[in-house]
Amino acid sequence: MLKSLSCKLTAKSFLWPLFIVSFLLLLLILYYCTQIEISHNLDGLQSGPNSDHPCATHSAAFQDHFVVPNHVHFVHFNTPNFSFVSFVCIASALINHRPERVIIHTNVNTTELDQDRFVRVLRRNFPLTVEFRTTRRPTHVFGVRLGSAFHATDVYRLHVAVKEGGIFLDQDTFVVQSLDPLRYYPAVVGWPEGQFVGTQALFFEPQSYFGRVWLESYRDYRPSLWYYNSGELLTTTVLRQCPDLVHREPVLLGVQGLAHELYEMMWDQWRKYYTVHLLFRHREYLTPGDQNQSGIMEFDEVNVWNYNHTFGAMARQVLSNIQDFP
Repeated sequence: MLKSLSCKLTAKSFLWPLFIVSFLLLLLILYYCTQIEISHNLDGLQSGPNSDHPCATHSAAFQDHFVVPNHVHFVHFNTPNFSFVSFVCIASALINHRPERVIIHTNVNTTELDQDRFVRVLRRNFPLTVEFRTTRRPTHVFGVRLGSAFHATDVYRLHVAVKEGGIFLDQDTFVVQSLDPLRYYPAVVGWPEGQFVGTQALFFEPQSYFGRVWLESYRDYRPSLWYYNSGELLTTTVLRQCPDLVHREPVLLGVQGLAHELYEMMWDQWRKYYTVHLLFRHREYLTPGDQNQSGIMEFDEVNVWNYNHTFGAMARQVLSNIQDFP
């Protein structure tokens, strides 16, 4: 009996490592197959009869004329209300860049939007420039249900980028100065050294090849992974193969994580940037001492005048150019 029990234990002791090794091998095979599929889909997007690789005929080299339309796009799904920070960022694009048009894509009807006081301020101050474009929020990509409103935003703006191009900003991306110097490149991304691409400020020419390649990578969409399709896969697979598909801006689009500079000091270097991602939704845990020191949980057009860190100076620069604020 003891001998039989010993044999069973020996068998189990042998099978467990074998099971673990087999499981890890299966994961490795699945990952490898995924990379092959992504590479295959990328290859399928190449154009030109003599192209051996998509990188051969597509690059984001500087052009001698503007190729990115002077339209700034924001996406606003599900809620009729805009935060103060969103208002400041949209207004910063209008004031500091002066686009031909700011297009706010939304699935909220116009009647509800017009109840929001920040919408009314935008309409009064920029009546000929601001356009609210009603659309539907996407629910699926390549047959897979989208896991969040943020993923839906990412997919939607890629569809718009492929069709009409333009400048695409997150609602917490502050525009510091004219973005025209970047409009000479067919595709521009903020891509800090040693990090994934940031999606908070993106530039696309119309019929964007880069946009199509990026959208195609969503065939490997993973709903449970927050930044996998937005930045990680794009960086490690697409741009590893074809880095020249984009003009890489490593610093001046401000996507590298500047919470300390924005909320814990007065940092004058922000004025040298094109844009700055404010990381406002992450302020509470990235700079917890700021809320305790300032006593400000949510910014508004009153308390920001007494806020003595960098974001206060940025917001005041915008507000000083706004008339008839309620």
